[in-house]
Amino acid sequence: DTHPIQYQVVKLITAYQKQPNLTVIGDPLQSIYGFRGANSDIFHQFQLDFPDAQSIALTINYRSRPQIIKLSHSLFPESQLLSASIQDPAQINFITTLNEQSESQWIINSINQQVGGTDLNQASDYQHADQHLNFADFAVIFRTHHLAHALETALEKSGLPYQTVGGLSL
Repeated sequence: DTHPIQYQVVKLITAYQKQPNLTVIGDPLQSIYGFRGANSDIFHQFQLDFPDAQSIALTINYRSRPQIIKLSHSLFPESQLLSASIQDPAQINFITTLNEQSESQWIINSINQQVGGTDLNQASDYQHADQHLNFADFAVIFRTHHLAHALETALEKSGLPYQTVGGLSL
């Protein structure tokens, strides 16, 4: 997640060393800072500029379950398939929505369905809800903060209790 100017600074620093001692860590498939000018092409350029660099691939994922790794690999089939250190069963859903509002409504409906609804009408609709779940059992994590606004607006309209962390509302 390096900006081209940052990369040029690294090259200038190492240019005056007989044997540069440089360690870099990165993954071009997780280059998320494009909005800050980062460019994943720098990974390829690094290999050209430092042909003697040793590359060590990390092949074990310590954060995700096998289902998430498998889904991720289906999105990026050219990437190396990782193995998961966590081997506990979990269900994931991959959904596509039209926009932030429909995504927010899907999240609210999903939570309502799993807790059994918030009123008697919904309770009769969601007879197969998990009786052991409550609102505190759910979290929505955003990759970028701007996506939170649509969900917060929809949550306010729905009356579901919520708390934001890292945002403005508490």
